[in-house]
Amino acid sequence: FSIFIFINSSFAQQKLIDCNIKGCNSKFSFTYGKVVVRAKLPRAQGTWPAIWTLGSNLETVGWPGCGEIDIMEQLFEDFDMIQCAVHTPATFGDQTIVKQVAVSDVTQNFHEYGLEWTPEKLEFFVDDQVYFTYSPEIKTLENWPYFNDQYILLNIAMGGNLGGEIDPNFSQDTMEVDFVRVYQKR
Repeated sequence: FSIFIFINSSFAQQKLIDCNIKGCNSKFSFTYGKVVVRAKLPRAQGTWPAIWTLGSNLETVGWPGCGEIDIMEQLFEDFDMIQCAVHTPATFGDQTIVKQVAVSDVTQNFHEYGLEWTPEKLEFFVDDQVYFTYSPEIKTLENWPYFNDQYILLNIAMGGNLGGEIDPNFSQDTMEVDFVRVYQKR
């Protein structure tokens, strides 16, 4: 079977991303800013598309110490349900902070999935509508490892907790990405 991620962005043209069988990893890392990804999600049973970030210090501090921000993950039970998640040393596994939101027609039409990351908060939105904000009152490395650069990943996993059972007749599917944008204040 095959999985495709089509990217029609200037990142692809400028070689700022590296795409392979595992997905697309950006060669660009940043601290604070607004990430917006315009994408149309796959429809096949068993697909688990995601737009997320990992700390650039993954190699030195490991996961979840580096921090992981799931900007968008699609759920297999309902293709029009997505979620965001925050993984830190204090919030991973059964303690992961997750928020779900219904978004209609995600497999037929493009939607903009985003994150506003500041020193104070992580704010998640779809089509400019904020649906979750993570902002611990007192920030420590345990609950806020977001003091360092993060890099962007786009992938489609198969099966697992969010992908569900893979359709035995599955042959291929696509997450079509129109653009990936990062805005930062100067």
